[in-house]
Amino acid sequence: MKDSQKKKSITIPAMFCVVFIILVFVSISLVREIARNRIIDTEIKKIEDEAERLEVKNLEILELVKELEDTDFLEKEARLKLGLQKPGENVVVINRIGQEKQIFGESDSLNNKINPVRWRYYFFRR
Repeated sequence: MKDSQKKKSITIPAMFCVVFIILVFVSISLVREIARNRIIDTEIKKIEDEAERLEVKNLEILELVKELEDTDFLEKEARLKLGLQKPGENVVVINRIGQEKQIFGESDSLNNKINPVRWRYYFFRR
């Protein structure tokens, strides 16, 4: 009987060690899986945010396409950017340099001055 009790006393700690080692491996695997799931959830969130941003941008592009297809918009842009006109219509071009000389007088020396001097002259000249 002593041998059977000795075997039982040896096998119980051995089984405890085996169970403990298995629990450690299972715990490590569980922690790794949880960490991997968090990383995947973060990536999914980033991709969803990017998809939402792209959808908004896509809607903006669709609105721009609709605007560009509108004949009134095309006509307005042709007039402003290309200087085109309708038949029988007169176009008046205002020269901004001429306006500047008119505001500041014919003095070319003032036109070469820095902005603060020009503003002071504009407000306080008499």
